[in-house]
Amino acid sequence: MKAHRQHILDKLSDCDGRARAMFALLCAERLRSCCWALQAGHGAHLGACFTHMDALFELLQSHQAPDPAMLRATFEEIEPIVPGGGEPLCVQAQSGVICLLGAIEAFAGRTRVTITDVVNAIVDALNNYEFFIRRRIMNDTSSPTEYPLLQREIERQLADVAFVRGLEQSDKSRVVEYRLENLQFTVPLAV
Repeated sequence: MKAHRQHILDKLSDCDGRARAMFALLCAERLRSCCWALQAGHGAHLGACFTHMDALFELLQSHQAPDPAMLRATFEEIEPIVPGGGEPLCVQAQSGVICLLGAIEAFAGRTRVTITDVVNAIVDALNNYEFFIRRRIMNDTSSPTEYPLLQREIERQLADVAFVRGLEQSDKSRVVEYRLENLQFTVPLAV
């Protein structure tokens, strides 16, 4: 995993904040259903995450310059509602919110939450799913020898990097098409 994470960081190193933000936001969107499920099933208040995720996608595809004060206010609104860890679904939702915070930070040119944090967060979400499902169905808490979901996520992140590297040349319809495709790679709920 460290080699993959470093590969992603290397590929994004010469990208601007907009491209890095889109990468993080695509990861967050793959975890959106986890956030929704936590809110629906456990009463978490994550509505601001959904609103800001959609607004950030709109801003990123409009090619407008971000308002630093708006990004700072958005970060400050979302940071306190990051779900705590514990139950697998809580960790998955926490990972989704961390990815959203990473997108905001990348777009703002800040580094409190980094692309490394984003890559780690989505892997944590997948690990929680894998662990929870293996424990629930097989009463097995060992690490799997094969990990197809992680391989799928690695391949998706590489596709995301290729997409965001050409983001400036992408029109709004191409971004919407990619988002729709991205939703096919949603992280399964650990329920």
